[in-house]
Amino acid sequence: MSKGFRTVYLKDKKISNLEELKSLLSENPTNETKIIRYFYNNLNVNWEIYIKPYLNGLQPDMILMREDTGIITVRFDKENPTGIGPENHLELIQREIRTVLCPSCYDSFLKDWPPEVGEYEKKLFLPVITSCIISTEQNSSEMEEKYKKFADKSITAKDYHRLISKDDLQIKDVKKNIPFLQYDGRSTKMNSQIYKELKFWLMPYESMFEESNYFSLATMQPLALDKTQEQLTKERTASGFRKIKGPAGSGKTNILSFRALNCSLESKSVLFLTQNRSLIPYLMNCIFRAIKSKKEEFFISKDRGSIRYDHFYSFAYKISKLLDWQNIEGELRNVSNFLENNDEFSRVEVGDEMLRDIQAKKLTNPKLFEKLSFDVILVDEFQDWLKHEWLIAKEFLKEGGEMVAAGDATQDVLGTDAKTNFDEPHALQGYGLPSRWRELQTSYRLPYDYVPLMESFLKEFLPEKGVMIPENRQRDAFTETYVDWIMVRDEKESLDQIIFEIEHFKSEEDISNLLFLADSNMSGYIVLSELINRRTLREDEITHTFPYHGPKLSNIDFRKAHKGIFTKNGMKDKNSGRFYSIYNEEARIRNRSGFFVQRNTLKASTIRNFKGLEAKNIIFQINKKNDDETNEEYFTEVYTGLSRLASVADLDESKGQYFSGIKVICSEPMFGEYSKTWKNFAKKEIVPDF
Repeated sequence: MSKGFRTVYLKDKKISNLEELKSLLSENPTNETKIIRYFYNNLNVNWEIYIKPYLNGLQPDMILMREDTGIITVRFDKENPTGIGPENHLELIQREIRTVLCPSCYDSFLKDWPPEVGEYEKKLFLPVITSCIISTEQNSSEMEEKYKKFADKSITAKDYHRLISKDDLQIKDVKKNIPFLQYDGRSTKMNSQIYKELKFWLMPYESMFEESNYFSLATMQPLALDKTQEQLTKERTASGFRKIKGPAGSGKTNILSFRALNCSLESKSVLFLTQNRSLIPYLMNCIFRAIKSKKEEFFISKDRGSIRYDHFYSFAYKISKLLDWQNIEGELRNVSNFLENNDEFSRVEVGDEMLRDIQAKKLTNPKLFEKLSFDVILVDEFQDWLKHEWLIAKEFLKEGGEMVAAGDATQDVLGTDAKTNFDEPHALQGYGLPSRWRELQTSYRLPYDYVPLMESFLKEFLPEKGVMIPENRQRDAFTETYVDWIMVRDEKESLDQIIFEIEHFKSEEDISNLLFLADSNMSGYIVLSELINRRTLREDEITHTFPYHGPKLSNIDFRKAHKGIFTKNGMKDKNSGRFYSIYNEEARIRNRSGFFVQRNTLKASTIRNFKGLEAKNIIFQINKKNDDETNEEYFTEVYTGLSRLASVADLDESKGQYFSGIKVICSEPMFGEYSKTWKNFAKKEIVPDF
C-alpha cells in the first residue's frame, strides 16, 4: 500500500481522511468497492481518485488523474442507466473531454509527437487521455470476447486501452495492468492547464483558478438578486413553461442559474442549454456563484439533482450517438450537417428533419427517452434559437417538467428574426410558451454613466418596436467609466490603431484585464498574428475563440497581406492567386469550448462568441458594413458588442476609485456623427491611462 493519504473524491465531496474512506468502502463491499480498493492500495499516492464524478452528465465510474502524467477514464463491466455499454461510453467520454471539457489537450498535441505514436493515438490524444474496462467476475478471455472492439484497439494502443480481468486485480504491480503508468511524473503532454480545465468539471464547486485578474475576481463574487429577480427564481407557472426578457445586463442568466440551483436542491435533474459554446464555462461559473450565495443550504443537501450544461448542437450529437448505440432503427438524418453549419437555411432544413426523426423514435421508444429526459430545461440567449431547435429540446423534457426561456431581441446576431418572434402577436404559437412575457428593466452590469450612451444608440439605430432600453440603477460613487470612439479611414488604419491601443494598455496595465472584441474571426486573427509577429505577446498569452490553429498564418507579413482577399477560411493573394487556408473545425470547437476568461491572458473574441459575457476593459473593432448585411442586422451586432462593458462597482469592498473603459475603433462612416457624442463622456476629472 502507498504511504500517505491520497486525494479521493466521491461525486462532489472530498474524502478528508483515511477513516472516512474505510467507512465508505465498508458500508457497501460490492464489486465496485473492490476496484476502488485496488487503485487506492496500489497507485502512487500522487494520483487523485474521483469516484462516480458527474463530469457534466457523462458519469464515468471512476477518473484517475495526475497533474504531471495524465488521465485514466475507468468503466466497470456493466451498462450505465441509459443502457450504454462501457466501450461506447468511454468513446463518448474521451470525445467530450478533448473537445469540450479539456480543450487544452489540443495545444498539447499539435507538435513534438514521439515517433512511436501512431495516427489513431494522435486522434484520441491517448498520451494524456487513456481508458480501461474492469471486471471483478470475468477472466481475460471472457473480457476479450465480450469487448472485442475495445480489445482490437488495445492491440494498436496497448499502453492506452486496457481490459482488466478479475485475475489481473490480484496483481499488485498496477503498472503491469496499465502500462501507461510507467510515465508517472514525466509526461511531456500533460500539463497544469489541462489539469485545471478537467478538474473544473470533476470538482465544479471548488475554485480552480487562482489568478487575480478582473475576470477571475468577477467570477468569484456571490450572485446577488433584486426582489423581482429573486421572485422569478422561485416561481413556476401551472404549465411549467415561462419566458423572460430583458436588456443587456439585467440579470437573465443569473435568474436561470438560481433557478437551476433551486431545482437541484429539490432533487430535480436540470439541463442548461445555450447556442454559444463560449458560454458553457461561464454558465457553470454562474451556478458556482449562486451556490456561494446559498452555500449552507447547498452543502447540507444530501440528495441534490444534477445540473448539466451543454451547447445545443453538442447535445444533439450525443443524443444521435445514444440512439445509434441503442440500435434504434434509422439514424438521425443529416445530423453532421446540422452540427457543422450555422447558417439559418441549413439550420431550418436539417433541424426540421431531425425533429421529425426524434418524434418518430420517441413514439416507438418511450422508456429510453424517459431515461434521457430532464425535469427542468433552461434556455439562455433565447433570441438565438429557431423554433425547431426549441422543439427538439422540448422532446427531452419529462412529463410535467419545467422549461424556461430567457433572452433579449436586441442582441439577435444570428439572424433568427428574434424581434418578430418575440413581439408579434401569436408569433410564438406552437412553442408551448405563455403569451405573457416576464420583463426585466434595470441594467446592473452596464456602468451607470454608460447607460445613456446605450440608450441613445438604440433610439438612433434600432428604433423599431420591441427594443428594450435598459433602465439605470442607482449611481455608484466610487466608479467611473472611460469611453472613447476613434473613427479611422479603413481596415488597415484600424489594424494599426488597435495594435497601438493593445500595446499601450499592456505598458500601463495587466493585459489579462483586457478584452479585444473583433469585427470578425479573420480580422481578429490578423490582429493576434500581428501582435505575435511584433513580439508584443506570445501565443500562450492569448485566449481566443477564433477557429484557427495558433495565431500565425503561414508566417505571412500582414502588412503586405492586406493586398489579399480575406475570407472565412483564409486569404487569397491577389497577385499570385495562392490561397492560404487556416480554418479548422476542431480548433473552432476547442477554442470556443475552452474560452476560460479567468486565465491570465489577453482575451480575444468575436461579438457572436462573447455574447452573454462581460468585460471591464474593451477594445472594440467595428469595420464597414458588408453589402449582404441589412442595417438592422449590422446595428444589432454593434449594439451587442457595445453592451459587453461591465461596471466594477461590486468587485471590492474598499473605497478606492474603480474604472471601466471601452475604446471603439471604427471605420464605418455611418457612425461618424454618433461618435461625437462620446467625447463629452470621455472628459472626466479622473481618467485612467487606458
